[in-house]
Amino acid sequence: VASVFMEDFILEEVSQQANDNIRLTLMVERLNRAVSTIFRQIAAYRFEIELHKTFRAKGYLSKEEIGQLFQKHMASYMGPGVEQSPGSENWWVYWSHIRSFFYNYSYANGALISKALQAELRKNPQFIEKIKEFLSAGLSEAPQETFKKLGINIADKNFWLEGLEEVETLLEETATLAKKLKKI
Repeated sequence: VASVFMEDFILEEVSQQANDNIRLTLMVERLNRAVSTIFRQIAAYRFEIELHKTFRAKGYLSKEEIGQLFQKHMASYMGPGVEQSPGSENWWVYWSHIRSFFYNYSYANGALISKALQAELRKNPQFIEKIKEFLSAGLSEAPQETFKKLGINIADKNFWLEGLEEVETLLEETATLAKKLKKI
């Protein structure tokens, strides 16, 4: 959470001092990172869920069966515009996080938390004090308790939607700047 939170603010600060071409490059990089960190990791998490469920039901799974499951979830993430090329069914092998069961989920979770905290900070700059408390808490208590001190209920769907809205706003701003530059 801390690294994503700080990286975004640093890149925003750098963007404000950059020309439009560099600003667009930074915005596209931030979007790429957000999509990879949130959406790709969720696809990997869903692959893991289905893999474990299928293994519990069937037992041994061949590499072909695992590959089919992997491609299914990557295709759902990438959409119909991206071909699942031959060999991509084995990409799960090099992805070491998949061998640390359900580790991918924490990436998406952390990115969304970071984005939601950024949204809160934009609404209320004094919220930075609570964010400092949150970041300094580390693993000293359960996440629910840490968030409760911030006045945030992490069971509330709207908290997570705020994180996604940050990504959507960045997408809209990036598209607007790209259109502007295309006209130049």
